Amino acid sequence: MPDPRDAELLDAAMRVFLRFGYRKASMDEIARHAGISRQGLYLHFKSKQALFAAAVRHTLDTALERAQQALAADAPIEARVVAACDAVHGLLVEHHGDSAQVAELVDASQRLLGTMVDDFGEAFVEALSRALDDAGVAERWDHPATTARQLAETIDATSVGFKHKTRSRAAWRSHLQAAVHLLCRSEA
Repeated sequence: MPDPRDAELLDAAMRVFLRFGYRKASMDEIARHAGISRQGLYLHFKSKQALFAAAVRHTLDTALERAQQALAADAPIEARVVAACDAVHGLLVEHHGDSAQVAELVDASQRLLGTMVDDFGEAFVEALSRALDDAGVAERWDHPATTARQLAETIDATSVGFKHKTRSRAAWRSHLQAAVHLLCRSEA
């Protein structure tokens, strides 16, 4: 993890990227939001692309750490899964109204960052799969071919899909809770 001041700078950069998209986000605007001079920002990062890569990496690392903490918590599996999905997808759900900027950031990530985002997605699904497996969720299904991995991929895809169907994080979370309840085949 970066030191707290670097984390603040990277968080400020990500907020600007989410608000304006990659192309329209300027180093001046990022510096202003981070409370640093433009020159000071360039001392930390030689280019907007380098800053973008660092901000995305920091955001993904933070989200994965929070998801793993949620999955390891002492709580029912459904609550842990919803909290983990919120840690991973919640920020984008909040910014779904800025869908043009979010779509442009996804495109920029694919063009500029190689497999970073895909690797993060795989790490999240793997962590989710392990938690579901440890909780015995796949065993609740009558079909012997149902695996924790399949359930994890379905929950992840459902979480992403609901992002496009809801207007608020609360509504998204409510839909996700219902889906997780169904997929985990809980009694209550």
